Amino acid sequence: MKKFFNIGVLFGLIPLFFGCKSLPIQLSNGSPMAIVTIRSNSYIPWESEDPSEEDDSDSIITGLVTKVLDSNNPELLTAIDRLDYIDEEIRHVIPEINNCQIVDKDKVVKSKIYKRLKKSYYNTLVDSKLATGYKDLTTLGSKNARLLMKEVGAKSILIIDGTFKKKIVNGTRKNGELAGIAFIKFKILNEKGSEVINKVITTITEKSLIIEDGIYDKDEFVLEMNTAINLAIRQFAVMYL
Repeated sequence: MKKFFNIGVLFGLIPLFFGCKSLPIQLSNGSPMAIVTIRSNSYIPWESEDPSEEDDSDSIITGLVTKVLDSNNPELLTAIDRLDYIDEEIRHVIPEINNCQIVDKDKVVKSKIYKRLKKSYYNTLVDSKLATGYKDLTTLGSKNARLLMKEVGAKSILIIDGTFKKKIVNGTRKNGELAGIAFIKFKILNEKGSEVINKVITTITEKSLIIEDGIYDKDEFVLEMNTAINLAIRQFAVMYL
């Protein structure tokens, strides 16, 4: 009986990154990790208060109209800054919490394989932004993933696909309070190019902002969005310790 117990404990404690999905996945077992894409919607729409309404936050037409009518909106102007912040925070948080090293960005984006990869046709129909220097490879295939990892010396690949929205938490859009919501999808491929993690973390800004006569401090809102981003990254890191 004692022998059986020891064997059970032994196998229960083995962290597997590439094995059975029912066993724990640890990011450290996929170290070093290469980030290949960080993308999101180009502006921050209101979350629909009516579940029956379609969400057109990613459509090209909606995005173009918004750019024309609201071209000076800090929420739109800082879209790439938000994504660069994600890149910066991941490179700080994941090594610190998970003991998982991140491959240098230049080594990835300047590699021969990365340079020749093209985004999918579907993604050409989506109005989105990318972190500085990255391509939209959210649908990266297993073969290309393996070739890329071999060239840059990585054991896993991380793909980030975010959606940011505004939400009324009190009152109305004319007079009330709003908060920002971050929906960040973390997708990880192992060294075989197989998807082992596809997790969406949803977080909200630490504090809400006052709306008076339909006006709120958009610069402050942009800064607050970073709190939701940081929280999402840390939640993801802790989830796969």
